[in-house]
Amino acid sequence: HGHDETGAAVAATPRWSVTPQRLGQVGRGVFRARPGAPGVDGPRTVTVAAGRDGTRSEVELRVLGTPVRLGTDIGQVALAGDGAVGHFTVLGYDGDGFGTWVEPADVSLDYDRDVVRITPHEDGFAVTALVPSGSTVVEATVGGLRAAVGVSVGTEDHVLSSMDDLAAWQATGFPAVVDSAISSAPGRDGGTGIALDYGFTGTTATRAAYVAARGDLALPAGTQRIGVWINGDGRGAWPRLDLRDNGGVATILDLAAAVDWTGWRYVEATVPGGLAGPLRVHRVYLAETDGNSQYEGRVVFDDLTAAVSPVAEVPPPGAPRDPSVLGAAPRGPAGGLRVAVVSDAQFTADSPDGEAARQARRSFREALASEPDVVLINGDLVDRGFAEDFAVARRILDEELGDSVPWYYVPGNHEISGPGDISEFQAAFGAPFQVADHGGIRMVLLNSAYGTLRGGGFDQVEMLRDALDSAVSDPDVDGVLVAMHHPTVDPGPAANSRLADSREADLIAGWLTEFELESGKPAAVITAHAGLFHASRVDGVPYWINGNAGKGPSARPESGGFTGWSLLHLDPSREELPMRVEMRPHVDGLSVEVPDELAIGGTGEVVAEVHQDGRTVPVAYPVAGSWSGSDGLHVAGASTSEPGPEHVASFDPATGQVRGLRAGTASLELAVNGVTERVRVTVR
Repeated sequence: HGHDETGAAVAATPRWSVTPQRLGQVGRGVFRARPGAPGVDGPRTVTVAAGRDGTRSEVELRVLGTPVRLGTDIGQVALAGDGAVGHFTVLGYDGDGFGTWVEPADVSLDYDRDVVRITPHEDGFAVTALVPSGSTVVEATVGGLRAAVGVSVGTEDHVLSSMDDLAAWQATGFPAVVDSAISSAPGRDGGTGIALDYGFTGTTATRAAYVAARGDLALPAGTQRIGVWINGDGRGAWPRLDLRDNGGVATILDLAAAVDWTGWRYVEATVPGGLAGPLRVHRVYLAETDGNSQYEGRVVFDDLTAAVSPVAEVPPPGAPRDPSVLGAAPRGPAGGLRVAVVSDAQFTADSPDGEAARQARRSFREALASEPDVVLINGDLVDRGFAEDFAVARRILDEELGDSVPWYYVPGNHEISGPGDISEFQAAFGAPFQVADHGGIRMVLLNSAYGTLRGGGFDQVEMLRDALDSAVSDPDVDGVLVAMHHPTVDPGPAANSRLADSREADLIAGWLTEFELESGKPAAVITAHAGLFHASRVDGVPYWINGNAGKGPSARPESGGFTGWSLLHLDPSREELPMRVEMRPHVDGLSVEVPDELAIGGTGEVVAEVHQDGRTVPVAYPVAGSWSGSDGLHVAGASTSEPGPEHVASFDPATGQVRGLRAGTASLELAVNGVTERVRVTVR
């Protein structure tokens, strides 16, 4: 792996090429990284100097750890037709999340050569379509690691609905004060469309007027884009489309920035790759987020259309599992700083004792039971940013947390919803960004309520820079935690829940990696907003997303889509993985199923599930669950010992398999977020 002096990646395999050029002569050198380069210990750097006749030049080479994963910079290459050209790059990552591009010469590609031609291009590959329509899967292989990218050529329009049957649609508004009604109206080409009359008045909260299908509309496999004709009214509402996957999880697509036109216009959005099919269109709608914009309007929708390409069935890559996510609560005495994180309850003063408020209270009580050193409210505790909403929030925090533990409240986008600014939050809770040191950890709390950091004041960016600079040499600071509401990277397929400016995300990533390499101290980032529990790693730094406490999740349960909270374990004294996290779901019910009987030497599957609000959540990554057994049951990972003569059976939580050892019975126990379930294992 290597980077040039500008920081640009120049290789991702054990070869690094440098090509200095000067008039009359070209010099080339090939450098090979020695095997056994570190992974979690961070990259190694070496300075290479070249000189001749009194001249000298230096370049720093950065050698990353052993590659453990391949990826590509895009999920799919979509080509318009014969002769169209697209590009992709193969990326390699080590065990600590450091990554860079793989030299094309080191990549083996397997694909249908009758459909496309692929040639090296700069840091990656150029893909040229050879047919008007077709598809192929490109499989890239490097040193036993594999990644795949789909290529499709050409699209064909499929009208999902001509929108001339009024009975197939219904109108709704949010919140209830929003007026929303549909009727038949002249369509684009002399046919019939659906008119939406709406009134964005009566409240300054975010408003929406929906045109929902009575029975979702199935998308054909291979749909690349979805669009609709809109006869606009020029009022500036935000046109969006709501997709649902096979688990009912919503993905919201932006059709345009605003209906700022009059007359007919076709608007469309790209369907993100990675959604769990089959997909369905649930509704199209208009939204207004500016509390000061109060108006009524009328638009007409016609011909909801899908642009469908030939299907390239790309095998799912499997989500990487970050080692910082704890599968069970740490054993032994607690070390370092423990931070409980709660976010995204989204209650209002209209329903101060409603379900969202109850879930918030529940989360705080569960968090306190874990005996944290600090509680962090990481945004969207309320659904609106009015004084009366913050009064309810203050009462809940006083009653549930009080002065039993230090707590900090980081604002999210809903803390400014309604008023449109941070003033009411500041009046109730003080500074929206700050630095706080606890137990050797510097907590840098940022305000991303406006979707960007600079939107909350550029002085907080300067605060972050100063906090990192001073932490490098401060003997009282052993590590840094950066907290804000919006993720730097949204793992959802639509990726619409991250910081609005990718340059800010890159800035944070660069600064934190630089801090770790310069200081030798660990850093981590905790965010929220995306509606799921998730962990990733970028250049040595773990990035955690805390899921929702009250609002429904935005992902499937097995992908982190459950409600709950997180407990951070920040212990810089640990040599390996000093920054770790438990992701704790709310547990309304806990079930463990084991085989009725096991034969000696036989194996069986143990199925453990958390039940919450109609969801069934597997007790597997990223859920934290602690397994234990009676004297007759050996649990792998609970101790370093192998099964002994006293053990009837052995259970491995990593595989979910229980194995019979000798005749008898024993008990297997699972604890998840304070709830315990015990079952009997019988071997005959």
